[in-house]
Amino acid sequence: MNFSFANRRKQIRASININVSYSTSKIRVRNKLDDCWINCELYDISESGLSLRVKQCLVLNEPIKIKIMIEKKRYIYNALIKNVNAQRIGVKYLELGDGQKDSIKTLITNELRNKQKAKGFKNHLPATSFIKQIKRHGTLIAI
Repeated sequence: MNFSFANRRKQIRASININVSYSTSKIRVRNKLDDCWINCELYDISESGLSLRVKQCLVLNEPIKIKIMIEKKRYIYNALIKNVNAQRIGVKYLELGDGQKDSIKTLITNELRNKQKAKGFKNHLPATSFIKQIKRHGTLIAI
């Protein structure tokens, strides 16, 4: 996995293996409308959006809800589909609250730290210093 800051991306993207589902519609359950959640595969996540592999065709600029389960906690994000390439979509978060932003930052930072430890790096920088160091050098290769 390569992270390049010379491209159009403004934030670090991390590949993470977590439970993710999405909803683009509601269904009636016991006389109440509820979101219809469909499991999908997460390619990567950043502070501005994420990339998913979905099992159906979705439409560009369609609103979508994303549900992420992290350690038995459920996070739901409103988003907009900004890129469609067959069954791979890119979504941009809409109006994230501070708590939602913090949950995403923490998720990405923890994953980068875990990969760094798995590779045997001895660098024990705080997460913010680690990310600043990555941005300053331009490219981070396969951590």
